[in-house]
Amino acid sequence: MSVVHQHRYVLLLTLLVLGGCATPHAGSPPPPPVVGASATGTNASVSASVPEPASGTDMESLTSGQSAPQAPPLVAGFFVSPSALREDLAVHEVLPRLYAGAQIEGQSVYEKQEGSAKTDTYGDSVTGALRWVPFYGVNIAYEGSYDLNTLSEGYAVDELTMTLGGVATEPWYVSAGKTNLPFGEFNSHFREDPVTGFLGEIRGYQVAGGYDSERFELTFAARKGDSGSQSYSWVSNLTFNVVQDMDAGVFWASDLTTSVEISQLIQDAQEQNPGPIFDYSPVHAIGTFVSLQKYNYSIDFEYIGALDRFDPGLIDDGGARPWAWNFEATYRPFFKWELGARFEKSSSVPNSPETQYGIETTYGFGPHVAVSLEYLRGSFADSSDRDLVTAALVVRW
Repeated sequence: MSVVHQHRYVLLLTLLVLGGCATPHAGSPPPPPVVGASATGTNASVSASVPEPASGTDMESLTSGQSAPQAPPLVAGFFVSPSALREDLAVHEVLPRLYAGAQIEGQSVYEKQEGSAKTDTYGDSVTGALRWVPFYGVNIAYEGSYDLNTLSEGYAVDELTMTLGGVATEPWYVSAGKTNLPFGEFNSHFREDPVTGFLGEIRGYQVAGGYDSERFELTFAARKGDSGSQSYSWVSNLTFNVVQDMDAGVFWASDLTTSVEISQLIQDAQEQNPGPIFDYSPVHAIGTFVSLQKYNYSIDFEYIGALDRFDPGLIDDGGARPWAWNFEATYRPFFKWELGARFEKSSSVPNSPETQYGIETTYGFGPHVAVSLEYLRGSFADSSDRDLVTAALVVRW
């Protein structure tokens, strides 16, 4: 199947999903507070709740439309996307107009592939976030994390940005700093990241601008990279509200070789084959997503694909054109308990399964602690299969 027909089929599938979900459900009860849902902000996901303001929250900024932090939910959970974590972790007002939050995650993993099994238990990461709203229409955000599993990587600044605008009275905005570029939503209720995230998560120093309203958001961003053809890369993103509790969007990136995982693969390949670093060609990419959050269920679909082939030797010897899509559905039998399922497929993505499916369950013990358990079955290009079981714990304060 040609790449053109492949992208047409994906867009057709997106339209079918939109058509099947676009009818509003009359009389639907209000959704419960769900961690990881956000209504505003660059690269935001669907809002699953409108929590009451926390004690001491700046009511002027909330009522006037400022994109201020929201109150902590009644029941803790795991963040479902990088954008949701950025928006919803710093929720405790520690000083006037200054909000903070932190969390620590740990997990145990059992993995079996080609008859070989291994287990590991470790602290995953400690993450802290600050959000300062010195004036209406000005938002300064910080997020830092310490990798407890790979201590050599240590501390990293995941976000440090300043945003002007993007409020109710001024939907136009400009933002600058270090963060994830608005390419991909990567919504997932599993601790094991989807292959879409492996393929398309792009992080770095950027300048972004756009328009953000209740109905849609349009963003253009430029990223500073390395030398040569990787000096700069560009991203555009259009996200719109289809019906209540439902978002959909399309996005484009000028160079997929700048994604976090792909650039690491390229660096590893060059270290194994020392010699002149050649100026490889950029790889354009597109994506699309649909995300629906209702009272007791959610549906998420996302596709990311390269439009060009990677130069031979970067991620494989043949010049691959990778793509991946991920579908997840969740159901909440009652307020604190979530059940979820995933099915995903990919092609030519190194170190990733071509087909993977599984189930997960998450339970929240009040506002500070949640646990999860998941199982995934993956099939790789070399005909090997993998069983992956992950149990995780998050403590938030």
